[in-house]
Amino acid sequence: MTKLFVLFFFLCFSIYSQEKEESTKLEFSGSLRVRGFNLERDALLNRSTSTQPVYNKQSEANQQSTANQNAVNNDIATRSTGQPATLKPNKEKLNYFDTRVLLNLNFVSSRYIDGIWGIAVGDIPFGGRGISNTSNDPYLSGPGSGGELNQISAANVQTNFLYVNFKIPSENIAIRTGIQQFSSAQGRVLLANGAGALITKDIPKYSTTLEGGWILARDRTPPNPDSNGFRSTKNIKANILFAKVKLNIIRSMKNEIYTYFSDDDDNTDPEKETGHLFWHGLFNEVNLTKFSFVIHGILNEGKVRSQNRKCFLQRRGLPYPRSGIFNFKHRD
Repeated sequence: MTKLFVLFFFLCFSIYSQEKEESTKLEFSGSLRVRGFNLERDALLNRSTSTQPVYNKQSEANQQSTANQNAVNNDIATRSTGQPATLKPNKEKLNYFDTRVLLNLNFVSSRYIDGIWGIAVGDIPFGGRGISNTSNDPYLSGPGSGGELNQISAANVQTNFLYVNFKIPSENIAIRTGIQQFSSAQGRVLLANGAGALITKDIPKYSTTLEGGWILARDRTPPNPDSNGFRSTKNIKANILFAKVKLNIIRSMKNEIYTYFSDDDDNTDPEKETGHLFWHGLFNEVNLTKFSFVIHGILNEGKVRSQNRKCFLQRRGLPYPRSGIFNFKHRD
């Protein structure tokens, strides 16, 4: 026992000495959340909602209306004969707890390189939530698993962030590569985690920040038949490129001009759509003493192609979103 303790102490001392030598800092941060739910409702009619996309809204609405009317007519006919009613309130309850842990590990090796590993454990439901075949199953792995008696050790850890920052302080340039969160102004065009690269250049003299990046949204390129580890030269993937200019010349005003470009050659989705789309945005935020307001305009343009003629013809009448967004906030 004494030899084991001495060996363990020596290993810990060696690791600590090496970390001190290389000046590597490890910092932990995160949050823990526990919630409880006690829900109850009465559904007057038993209704089954389809999870498939709605291609003919009027037809599906007519079918639902006919089914409801037939149920009411059958109930009236049954009760007119003195028999009990066939329609009864469908009482539903949902009582359960869930918990989640978010943990970020930040390591700084020097003023030029640092990185973050962000993980999430949960949500882990426990205490009465029903089991479904698609989610919240304690016998499956991934988020939403665990929580049942003797099933709390299920694999329910996921990686949200994993990236490295390369910095050039003399030039005010930072390059971030890996799995990270990409967001447009207020998340109107894009707000998602993905793999890619982000380059930032600060120009303090003009209170300006330049940003540009690339996101590999999907990659379905098949491998070569000879199984040599290489892929086919025919790319089946979706890339997103973006560029931004952020201005803060006036202290009470923030301006941002941005462009996002989606180069989608992936036709493996059910609708077999590909396309080249642009989103151009102008974001303006003004913060005054008593109130603040935002004027945000977005222009979407481009082309979408579909090999599924039925879906294409049913959807071609939908216009591309062209929107102007105005937000107003008042502070007492």
